[in-house]
Amino acid sequence: MSLKATLDALLKAHTSKPDGIPGVSLVVTRAGGNIYEGAAGLRDLAKPKTPMTVDTVMWIASMSKAITSICALIVVERGLIGLDDDLTKVIPELKDLQVIDRTKPYEDGNYSFKPAQRAVTLRHMLTHSNGILYSQWYPHSQAYADAHGIPSLYSGTRAAFKFPSWHEAGEEWHYGMGIDYAGLVVEHVSGLKLGEFMRENLFDPLGMASTSFNMRPDMLARKAAPYNRTEGKIVPNDTGFLPFNVELEQESGGSGLWGCAEDYAKFLRMILSGGKAPDGKQLIKKETLELGMQGNLEAAAKKSLNDTDLTAIDSKFPGVKRDHGLFGMTFEQDLSTGRPAGSIQWDGAPSCHWFVDTKTDVALVQCVQILPFGDPEVQKLLRGVELAVYKSLQA
Repeated sequence: MSLKATLDALLKAHTSKPDGIPGVSLVVTRAGGNIYEGAAGLRDLAKPKTPMTVDTVMWIASMSKAITSICALIVVERGLIGLDDDLTKVIPELKDLQVIDRTKPYEDGNYSFKPAQRAVTLRHMLTHSNGILYSQWYPHSQAYADAHGIPSLYSGTRAAFKFPSWHEAGEEWHYGMGIDYAGLVVEHVSGLKLGEFMRENLFDPLGMASTSFNMRPDMLARKAAPYNRTEGKIVPNDTGFLPFNVELEQESGGSGLWGCAEDYAKFLRMILSGGKAPDGKQLIKKETLELGMQGNLEAAAKKSLNDTDLTAIDSKFPGVKRDHGLFGMTFEQDLSTGRPAGSIQWDGAPSCHWFVDTKTDVALVQCVQILPFGDPEVQKLLRGVELAVYKSLQA
């Protein structure tokens, strides 16, 4: 059976069962172009005549991170900042950064602090080794936010950038706000809003017309409905995930983009093409991308990453040795799906996923709108898709 027939059947199987996936879009690409693009299910279960498509607009959440990270690497290439420059001297939001003294009690968000001993750098931000944690992932960080009235990053306000550091820069790995701070760096050194920088340097050259921090009317017409899985059942998400069509004080480089699988595949294909746009323009150097796909964590932070239970991030590859590159997590071992060591990947909260494998010249993006993250039905589909892709390529 052809790759198309196999993947079409997989998507159909996972979207046609009761309480399966409401709708999914998938693109598999190589440097020379897409080798599969398809979708199954519905954009909105309440509207039977809304089939899912590869240009269906969804909240891509933390898949925003790779795009923001590439923008940060572009400003590094241009000499506007160095990967290892002290960011406390660059952006005002870090000027008074404090480190929590974890030798003292820190219950209920009431912390003691100590002066930072190490500079916080862009490399630390891009690898989640900076110490500024996501409140929604760590109860002690949420307690601090609650105690001090700090709003969620999803609020689109600068007041969200008020957290202290959980540890000295470079010493541990914790998922957090680093890429949002990297977005602030891009804005500060370029003089552009993050979305404007993305548009000029990536979206327009790559033809990513349906990726934005703000929902245009044409995008809204193609938007997928959001869902939750509750006790195994698929139910509508009444909050809508993120507000849209609102003026943002601060665009979230870590999780704020809306986009579609068709667009994101163009971004991944640029990476496979060594940083080139379809017209041959070099958007970012191949050498910079190669550095970004290498492990960039210091030894202590790498140990911290590998000691962390990442089942919620990717249940398909438990126990595989990892590092963190400059735009995603890297794998140091071959994977059971056939993907070789050296690949890079990340995900988005509503169970979205991407990976890039430059050794095999293949990348894929799969977009879904189900919370909580790590939906078991989506994980099964992803594994099946990846197995099928590598079986086809190795035939």
